[in-house]
Amino acid sequence: MIFRKSIFFLIIGSVLSASAFAEKVDVAYGGSIVNIYDPYGVVSNITLGEQVYGSYKIDTLTQDSDPTIGVGRYVHASEDESMVVNIGGMKFSSSALDGVGLEVNIQDEVWAPNDESYYVMSWSPMTNGDITIDGVNVNMYGVVGGALDSELLTAQVPDIQKFDLIRSVFISGSRNGEWFSIELSLDMLQSSVIPGVDPVPPPATLGQYVYRVVAQVSDMWQSGSTMVTNNVSIGDTIELFYTIDTNIAGVQDVNTPPLMTMFDHPAGKGAIEVKANNWSAITDKITAMTFVDNNYGISNFHIYSETNIKNTNSFMDIGFMSIDLMVNQGQQLFSDGSYMITDPILLNSFTDKNVYLSGKDWSWTVMSNIVSIELVSRGVISVVPSDGNIHHLQRFDAAIYVEGLLPVTSISGQLNGVDVSNYLQACVILPYKEKDSVAVCPDMHQLLAPGENRLDLHFGLSDLSVESTTVNWTMQ
Repeated sequence: MIFRKSIFFLIIGSVLSASAFAEKVDVAYGGSIVNIYDPYGVVSNITLGEQVYGSYKIDTLTQDSDPTIGVGRYVHASEDESMVVNIGGMKFSSSALDGVGLEVNIQDEVWAPNDESYYVMSWSPMTNGDITIDGVNVNMYGVVGGALDSELLTAQVPDIQKFDLIRSVFISGSRNGEWFSIELSLDMLQSSVIPGVDPVPPPATLGQYVYRVVAQVSDMWQSGSTMVTNNVSIGDTIELFYTIDTNIAGVQDVNTPPLMTMFDHPAGKGAIEVKANNWSAITDKITAMTFVDNNYGISNFHIYSETNIKNTNSFMDIGFMSIDLMVNQGQQLFSDGSYMITDPILLNSFTDKNVYLSGKDWSWTVMSNIVSIELVSRGVISVVPSDGNIHHLQRFDAAIYVEGLLPVTSISGQLNGVDVSNYLQACVILPYKEKDSVAVCPDMHQLLAPGENRLDLHFGLSDLSVESTTVNWTMQ
């Protein structure tokens, strides 16, 4: 369907000029090798049928440089990992220093009715060892129509099944002048962010990654108490965040069979958080998370934790959490056999995708179907003084720093399960640095009782979302 550019700019051009925001999107692609041209044996370790996956980045504010109606040509500025290829146990990625950008070319019914094409091209040299990939082309073409709404570049990638003639990826490269080329059958193209939501870049902390899992409740079971059914319903959306750190020393494969890799990960406080409706739960101490890959040769993927995830408001503690991706069609998640948890997780290649939550006494279980998994930046919330001992004669104010998030508009909380939101109204919210916030809460010692004091804090943000953290003070 042709969408006339002149009409488009007439209607919303003024809106964009006033308040445009970029939507940067990571798009994951995957496919199987159908053709190899390698007369010099440069990539002799790869075989026909082998799975290849990668990703590329697009920015929806990139200008269309082709004035032709029905044609969109979007040449992106160069940036790190604008194109990534994982093949033969090697990762190739572009660099901003190359000065070569990515191009997206969209043609919607230019030459004939229902004639549609969508091409992504990169000529950025990507080197691993002595091998360089210097060309990657993702190609889709069809004549049945319905794949494209217009020639505009949006965060929503097209449905590849609607291109009936061509769905392929061409990769070309060399080693010391010896050329090779590889052709894939494009099996998957998936945006890693929800269209219409402004994505956040990965965290700046080296080696630390936060993942957001969105799932929809599909089933539940409980015995005795009706606490679960009073708080959770079929169809509810659950958000689960888990944090890993690839720099933690000692994270090794603890399983010996070659068809299975297992990593026990000593994640830190707040490493797992679950949110749904009006309740949330978060780990308040060191948590052991285990990652399993290629379980029994069918390339399953699991993340599970049996450390208590304490409820922060009026619901039950979670004693067991498991993220299960089952029956993968050949994708090896840890591409080089090491702790490569940051490789793309291609949801479309799994037949079963579920999150399981259970009570610590196994009296209830909630099962949810996974909708998306994405790498996000959640910002940092830190409390001063942090976890630790407080002398009974000590008098102190607390400072709570909220960094990398939207402005804070309100504070509420519970102390050992008792609502202390009225007391927290005395906290003064101030700007911090350029975009961050700090809340100064006076005379916090007056809240504490002898022994352990768990303070759950909730911050209302300017977009009406809520972020939480927990601090544990022990009064002696």
